[in-house]
Amino acid sequence: MGRIVCVVPDGSAIWRINYPESRPPTKSRRSRSKGKAKALVESKAAKHHIMAPRRVKAEEFRNELNSGRLSVIQAGFPPYWSLRDDELEANVRPDQLVRPYSRAKPSEWLKQRVRLDALIHEIIADYDIFALTEGGLEREQAEKQALLKKVPVDKIRQLLRRHMLGLGHRNALLPHLDACGELGAEKYCATKPGKSNLAAKNEEGAKRIKLRGYNVKPIDRQWLREGYKKYKKPDVSMEEAFHLTMEEYYPAKIEYVNSRKPKIVLKRASERPTQTQFETHGPESRADRPSRINLGEAHFDGHQRPIRHAGFDRANIFGLRAFIDSSSEDQTLVSAASLLQTLPSSNRTLVVEDSTEYILGLYSGHESSSSLTGLLALLNCVEDHVAFCSEIGVSIEPDDWFSFMPKKVKGDNGDIKQDDSIMTLEASEISNAYAKIFSPLSKDKVEKKHRYLQRKADHRNDGSTRGRQRKRGERRREEDACRTHRQNLVHIVKAILQHNNHEPVPHLLTMEMRQDGVLPTRKAIVLWKIEKGYLASSPANLDLLRAHCLPRLSGVIHGDGIHLRDPRSTTGELIPGLVYSANWLYETDILTHARKRVANIDVAINPSRLGCVYIQLNGMKELSLKTRDPQLKELSLVDWLTICSIDKYSAYITARLRDEVEAERVVSNHKTNQQARRAKQEEQEKLPKRPSKKAISGNKRAARKSELEAKMNRALGLDSAPPVPEPSIDDLVDFGDDSSSQTKRHQELRDSWRQ
Repeated sequence: MGRIVCVVPDGSAIWRINYPESRPPTKSRRSRSKGKAKALVESKAAKHHIMAPRRVKAEEFRNELNSGRLSVIQAGFPPYWSLRDDELEANVRPDQLVRPYSRAKPSEWLKQRVRLDALIHEIIADYDIFALTEGGLEREQAEKQALLKKVPVDKIRQLLRRHMLGLGHRNALLPHLDACGELGAEKYCATKPGKSNLAAKNEEGAKRIKLRGYNVKPIDRQWLREGYKKYKKPDVSMEEAFHLTMEEYYPAKIEYVNSRKPKIVLKRASERPTQTQFETHGPESRADRPSRINLGEAHFDGHQRPIRHAGFDRANIFGLRAFIDSSSEDQTLVSAASLLQTLPSSNRTLVVEDSTEYILGLYSGHESSSSLTGLLALLNCVEDHVAFCSEIGVSIEPDDWFSFMPKKVKGDNGDIKQDDSIMTLEASEISNAYAKIFSPLSKDKVEKKHRYLQRKADHRNDGSTRGRQRKRGERRREEDACRTHRQNLVHIVKAILQHNNHEPVPHLLTMEMRQDGVLPTRKAIVLWKIEKGYLASSPANLDLLRAHCLPRLSGVIHGDGIHLRDPRSTTGELIPGLVYSANWLYETDILTHARKRVANIDVAINPSRLGCVYIQLNGMKELSLKTRDPQLKELSLVDWLTICSIDKYSAYITARLRDEVEAERVVSNHKTNQQARRAKQEEQEKLPKRPSKKAISGNKRAARKSELEAKMNRALGLDSAPPVPEPSIDDLVDFGDDSSSQTKRHQELRDSWRQ
């Protein structure tokens, strides 16, 4: 509400001055233009008017404090009051920066303070705040000084109140800069900014307003941005987009021509923005961007603040602190299933040690940069790098890439700032810190390593983006892409080994290292630090890190092992071809019970390697992939899911072709049956009498004998027509009823025929 400027020595009362309130300008009763404008200017100054000091009795003030209506805090001052006169003269800003191109000139502030201080210097030199308030000398001395300086009395009184409200501070008479908005904030002016139109000065009334132009307001800027985003396309000119925006947001009325065609009439030119204002405020405003909000500190850190040498903050202990960061890889990969299938750009996460800039860990995959990739990179720091490199076909020794977990990890908000990541680091006894937002210099060591690997590995790959967008007329990088993720990972690992073991770094050698004859390589320096004991304690617990760092996939226990569910499916489909088991699993009864009833289980898997997974079963237990294809273990999860999708599509296409072939075969078979039945019927019609059922089904052996003889004749080149078999008694005699009495008679006739 205000500030206590004086306390009566006997404690009977206090003097306080309220802060000026921001009130809207008062309306003037003058009717004419010049007089009305002058009254309006005077009324605007009233919002900075400081009221007279008020005397409050101690008992009344104590009651207000006890009732909670008031509270007392320590007095504070605006930051620009702390500037010295020499700093103001040198145009130093309140944020201790010198901006030569800024409109704010602290030297002009100082000149204004000197002019105002000269008006009341004689008063404040002879009388203190107690004499001006309790002694009642404010009005008397203000009137005398006004006569001497030939200025209005109200101006002297306002200067004295500003002096008292600032508790006698020398910079209390500086302009009210705390009401001007922060650096980088969007500015809204009460009047149209810029140089006034000379023609408008000679006019009055509506014509003057029309010539001065339209002053855009916050809602106007919002409409201009919306219209620019909606209508300004690559093939639409600025003038056309401006007219479409005016038609949508600034219509005055709609007229109908010939009672059928509507015509939109725009507002007057003095009531709507111009095309220049549309071009200025139409593009997306930078006021909502964090880089604009933090323009003062971020811009200064990146472009103006002196760079502190790395030797000042580098610890001489290996593994005490490390930096972690993620970046996209400047390359275009293809699928391992088909070299014609391109994949999105992969991402890479690095863990770089502070004292030697040694690359401790790496994770490269198709997953977006997140806390998951950060944890996988930390897990790679303590895994066996010899086994990791052998999986991709690179042979190294244990000293070529050390496995070590740093004691403290520093990263940005996207890598390790999540509840799961923080809990994992705390459980592993690893402290975490976070870099300043929009300040790449706070983790420049890992930023430089990204550039190093992109230059040494990514940019040498066919189909590389080269860290930029495709130029006009340039060949598309998807046409040149030909390497898989695994093939590119080999070159990334070789670049890391080159950086850790062979890059000369003589600037990292201390005098003690030089005396011991240490080679100027990071490998030699790390070996020397380990030998001398310049080594931080490693807090790594590999099982704990695997339990927390590796992502989870839903799995199902069947009788033959553990199957994984497709993370893309909403119905719980299994990923074909991925079955995991181990010798220790066969010795348990888990698979035995699973043959009767399957069980669900969560599986921890590294998305870049399908060769093994881990399950939580009395500790982290490892399961290996059961397959006859050794290259399947080297694929990533994205590659295998892509292959499964291609197989599913191929099976769908094959099923359609199979159905077409099957339909054609059935139709052809049906036609053959029809032709055969028609030929059989024609042959039966040539006979004098329709043969009986016995005649049709009997005498099969004789027919087979004649068929074999015909086949032999065809082989010998003779007549291939089969002889007609001799008729049997059944063909000549119609036995009629087939009862038991007739059966005996039939047998007697057969015996007599044979005799």
